Amino acid sequence: MKFPTIAAEFPPVLRRVALIMVAMMAGSLAFTLYMTHRLEFPIPFGVVWISGDQQWCDFRAFQERSMQFRTAAYWLEYDYPMTYPAAVAVILAMFYKLPHPLRVFLTVLFAGWIAWVIWFARGLAQRGIPTAQAVAFALVILLTTWPVYYQFDTANIEGIMAIVLFIGILAVLRGGSGVWSWTGTSLIALAGAMKLFPAIMAASPLLGPACRPRSITSKTASASCAITSLRRASRSS
Repeated sequence: MKFPTIAAEFPPVLRRVALIMVAMMAGSLAFTLYMTHRLEFPIPFGVVWISGDQQWCDFRAFQERSMQFRTAAYWLEYDYPMTYPAAVAVILAMFYKLPHPLRVFLTVLFAGWIAWVIWFARGLAQRGIPTAQAVAFALVILLTTWPVYYQFDTANIEGIMAIVLFIGILAVLRGGSGVWSWTGTSLIALAGAMKLFPAIMAASPLLGPACRPRSITSKTASASCAITSLRRASRSS
């Protein structure tokens, strides 16, 4: 596949994007440090550096329940209720069947971030940007993205959802109607069932008459509408 060349050297617009991202992240981190360590404000939701036993809290909150998956004890009342859809309950139970569930979860997150850097840098290099500069730019974008810090700090299931969605979209955009298409469709539907369905349902009026709220009867149906629209767009491009 041949890609159009953007520039023989690193484009100034991407340099400006990198500088702005670094400046915004530095400001955010400085503000967080000042509020939480200097003024000793309570740590609000969505702020990194959750200290003490609260670190990786979103993953640990379901530990006791997930250890009882497929038993009657799973439905007992615990300190924190299961607030996620059924697909997330199954995925969490799979992690907690492993000897070191949190370590594996964080390893998967790191693997996803590294894979994204490789994919993004490769795409930039194929379009004429020097490889070293492409890798540096991809790393800057990754390291100045607040959700990356937040995902590591809380170990929220959204990190796995993003990886599943990313792989699914790449598989669908690969084209055709064979294994890649069906694999991508299944992964996007899984991401939709995990946590993406509110955004899909909110955007459903933009995806055509068949995807409007009155036609949606389940999260799977709304995810299917998004998949259909994505496949049509990939075929027309």
